[in-house]
Amino acid sequence: MGYASLIFLLLLNLILPFSSGKSNGLCVSQGGRFPPFSSDGKPPKKVSRGSKDLTLCRVFRQKTCCDVAQTHPALLNIRKLASTGEANQECLQLWELLECSICNPQVGVQPGPPRLCSSLCDRVFNACSDAYFSMEAMTQVLAPCGVNDFVCGRASQWVHNGTELCHAAGFAVKDDLVGESCYGGKATGLLFLSKRKSHNHRQKLAAIQRTARKMEGQMNQNYPGYQANKKAIQLCLLMVEAPVEVHFPITKSSFSLQSRRTKTETGAR
Repeated sequence: MGYASLIFLLLLNLILPFSSGKSNGLCVSQGGRFPPFSSDGKPPKKVSRGSKDLTLCRVFRQKTCCDVAQTHPALLNIRKLASTGEANQECLQLWELLECSICNPQVGVQPGPPRLCSSLCDRVFNACSDAYFSMEAMTQVLAPCGVNDFVCGRASQWVHNGTELCHAAGFAVKDDLVGESCYGGKATGLLFLSKRKSHNHRQKLAAIQRTARKMEGQMNQNYPGYQANKKAIQLCLLMVEAPVEVHFPITKSSFSLQSRRTKTETGAR
């Protein structure tokens, strides 16, 4: 093979990962296990509150192709993983990052299943290898074990590495170590966690302020002398606005642990 041919192949390998994922900026349904977008053929947009609002992945509410049709199944998977799946906290966080890939506006405009970075898949496998999964009969996709699943096994019994896990869960996998465009690299994960913490802090602060205002109204009605202490209450409200540490709300204790039907293992637990 001549030198010119080698140069051509090198350029082709550099171009293909990006040209194959080229899009026109419009939402395109991902196919496979992912429900079709109601915004198919339209650009990603802000999701309004209401019946179509996101039940998960709300960090993408400002610009996404998703609505409740995509996030509700993802939320159910997280709940199953936390209960009958017996996943640890790190596994839950990473699996949510994986499930929310479809709602990323850059992913939603690409054809085919979401393209995950191999490094993310490896992290998910390492964290979730002891969690329980089952093979869905209809889709033949590996999913967290549910109470109605008769055959469940640890992730490490179904697959042997992160790439196999992501493929079995219905995703495409790209090697981010060679610069291919994909979702879930370290930068993406940190951005997702940062957005989520900020979103949760705003929600928590708003709830505290609503409760404080409600209590203030009740105090005005019941205690005429309350206005004299109003400045002290306002000072407390200002103190509430100071940054607080926010943890992920999805924990194993958030859901009632339900009994499994049958979980197969190669050895005794």
